[in-house]
Amino acid sequence: MEEVSAEGVAYLCFYENSSRFYGTMITLTREQYGLIGQCVDRATGITDVHECCLDESAEVMNITVIDYSNFNNEFLIPDVMKTGGDNCSLISPKINFVTDELLVGKKAEDCIKKFFPPKFQGRDCLVCIGDMKIDTKSDEAVNGAGSLPCCH
Repeated sequence: MEEVSAEGVAYLCFYENSSRFYGTMITLTREQYGLIGQCVDRATGITDVHECCLDESAEVMNITVIDYSNFNNEFLIPDVMKTGGDNCSLISPKINFVTDELLVGKKAEDCIKKFFPPKFQGRDCLVCIGDMKIDTKSDEAVNGAGSLPCCH
């Protein structure tokens, strides 16, 4: 199975009190990647994320990346830090996302109608739009991800 290394603009639709998201990333060459994120109770321990080092507002997510151009191969990225509340950032050695634009209300609904399945309409979702980098190939951090805050 091939790995993913890509960057582009991501549209993330957060629902269920922002504990889950469904999204898509579109690269400059028009490749599309599906994104599914879910908050988890605790980090897996297989990455450098230590829960004791996270601030009170940070959450841990597992994110599945779906490579639509490569037979819908799926890649799990565990232990992604979600910080910043609704105006979120997603940070790990394999993925980096920072919200450039937060849509709520009618603006979010218009975006959802354009980019997401109908099941997300009318659910009071919010949409985060921003640049995303994904690299499941490398053991080094994605450029721009920086190091994760840790006291160990």
